[in-house]
Amino acid sequence: MSKLLAYKTQRQLLIENEQLRPRLEEAEEMLRAIRNGEVDALVVSGEQGNHVFSLKSADYAYRMLIEQMNEGAMSLSANGVILYCNHRLADMLKTPLEQVLGSRFNDLLSPADQALFDVLLQEGSPATRQVETACRAPDGSMTPVLLSLFALPMDNIGRLCAVVTDLTGRKRTDEALRQAHEELETRVVERTRALRENEQKFRAIYEGSNDAIMLLDENGFFDCNPRTLEMFGFKSKKEFTRVHPGDISPPTQPNGQPSFPAAQEHIEAAYRQGYHRFEWVYRRTSGECFSAEVVLSAFNYAGTRVLQATVRDITERKRAEEALSASEIQYRRLFEAAKDGILILDADTGAVVDVNPFLVELLGFAREQLLGKRVWELGLFKDVGASQSNFEELQRSTYVRYEDLPLEAANGRRVDVEFVSNVYLVSNRKVIQFNIRDITERKREEEERRRLDMAVNDT
Repeated sequence: MSKLLAYKTQRQLLIENEQLRPRLEEAEEMLRAIRNGEVDALVVSGEQGNHVFSLKSADYAYRMLIEQMNEGAMSLSANGVILYCNHRLADMLKTPLEQVLGSRFNDLLSPADQALFDVLLQEGSPATRQVETACRAPDGSMTPVLLSLFALPMDNIGRLCAVVTDLTGRKRTDEALRQAHEELETRVVERTRALRENEQKFRAIYEGSNDAIMLLDENGFFDCNPRTLEMFGFKSKKEFTRVHPGDISPPTQPNGQPSFPAAQEHIEAAYRQGYHRFEWVYRRTSGECFSAEVVLSAFNYAGTRVLQATVRDITERKRAEEALSASEIQYRRLFEAAKDGILILDADTGAVVDVNPFLVELLGFAREQLLGKRVWELGLFKDVGASQSNFEELQRSTYVRYEDLPLEAANGRRVDVEFVSNVYLVSNRKVIQFNIRDITERKREEEERRRLDMAVNDT
């Protein structure tokens, strides 16, 4: 290039400068026209030919964007008169577009926000300002909106542009969330109160229970109620929680099984089944043993599977059961050995529920022939319970006595008896007991005495 320039004369260079000067002036003029808005299109030459770029077409695209956007858009004069707005803003205001244009935007706001908008106009800050307000429609309805306001200098005239976003959906969502939050808070408060009340209630039950209640995990006891200390004779929870369930038991249980492994078996059964009930013999710190009914219940506590052991002292119940059993044995012996016949009937149905050996021998019937039969079906009595109607009369009388009543044995033999009937309760169920005494021999002796007396008198 330097060699080429070396061959150009000064004259040639001056000619080229003169040729380039108009082109430079043309470019500068085009830039000035573009800056002043005097150009509608540009023609740019390239390898593919000339391309025309229309400034009006670009403006049309932006205008269509504003018209189609979901937000309201408007331009305002310095005193707040609407110079331009899109259809979306007119729809928000429920007002025809031609009536919106030329009106003061301040007049379309809620009365409470009009003063605020005036302040924004007076500030005239070029920075974007956002404020939540409400637009008022001709029917009086209010639409909550977010107003984004910014300055737009054009032709040395102060103008404002604004984007108006409808907040109705967001407000509705916010209100739904607020209500849901309030409901959740209310439920949390109610649930917390219920839990606190339940905790107080169960704590009162736990502390005031007449049964010993203790909590244990795989490491042993970790809590107990006051009744536990009283029942076993410990002075403090700390002292009690140091022992194993097998340590507060005698070496062996009544069935001969060693207490320590037996206690472990019951604990494992409770963990496995979730619930386990059994009877156990414990030993107090004084060395005294006592019978207890134990209920083990498994549940989750502080993320750990634990057991609640409820221990009820049944010493008195055991004594009563033993006394009752002894009484029943004694009664059964008297019943079996009695020299009077005894027949037990169900007072409601009249069916025979028990009969003693003496009556079986007296009547000559097998015991199985009498059990379950209704008294009027036996055909034994000539006068008492011979019919269902007579039995109903017998039910109403708590005590009936017959001095001389004939019975018919299985072989047809007549048996004279003394008959006494009593009604009483057994396990809350009425029964009728017939006591039957054989007076055949006594009647024979009485008859013989009368015969002798008559013979003496005749002599």
